[in-house]
Amino acid sequence: MKKLISYLLIFTILLIPVSYLAAPTVTTNVAKGVISKISMSKDMVIELQQKLKDLKLYKDTVDGIYGKNTENAVIKFQKENKLIVDGVAGPITMKALQDKTKNMANQIGKNDTIKSIQKALQKVGLYKGEIDGIYGSMTKEAVMAFQKENDLTVDGLPGPATLAKLEQPNKDTNKELATEVVMAVQRVLQKLGLYKGSVDGIYGNKTKEALAQYKKTYDANFDDIMNIFH
Repeated sequence: MKKLISYLLIFTILLIPVSYLAAPTVTTNVAKGVISKISMSKDMVIELQQKLKDLKLYKDTVDGIYGKNTENAVIKFQKENKLIVDGVAGPITMKALQDKTKNMANQIGKNDTIKSIQKALQKVGLYKGEIDGIYGSMTKEAVMAFQKENDLTVDGLPGPATLAKLEQPNKDTNKELATEVVMAVQRVLQKLGLYKGSVDGIYGNKTKEALAQYKKTYDANFDDIMNIFH
């Protein structure tokens, strides 16, 4: 009987190190995400939130705080892009996010409409970059600054409300922007097979009829077609 008790005691002692060593592994895995979030500076989190916002995944305030809403947005992005879903914006997630938002900027494209916007923003002292027709970070920041100054929705997207306000400071800018906007709309309508006329920037009967057809066919309005900038 004494031998049996001794064997049981030895067996129990041998088990203790195994349990002891296993616990820190679990704790480390759980804590990894917390450590990653803490190691991100406020500026890094702001950049993360802005990129997630550009992708329509983050709806909250860009405040530099890695809270639950930011984590949930990261999780959505990771799911959509078939990454490891842990809510942590690690190097792989950040690289994928960088590539995704870069592709979005490329889709907005390089064109004369963006050049006109850059010129208008330059005239009001908000854009200091080159007039290159590229909707990059400097142009976006200038658009956001303009939107903030004029009590518009601050999303960095030059939609109809922003363009209308941007047209006001200068008559020359007004005329130039109006023409470019109509040309952009005509190109979209042309691609949809609704507009057969020339891309001339004139808001005439053909353009009006094509817009009316667009609204009827797609159950949408003029604001929706301006999403070519998004």
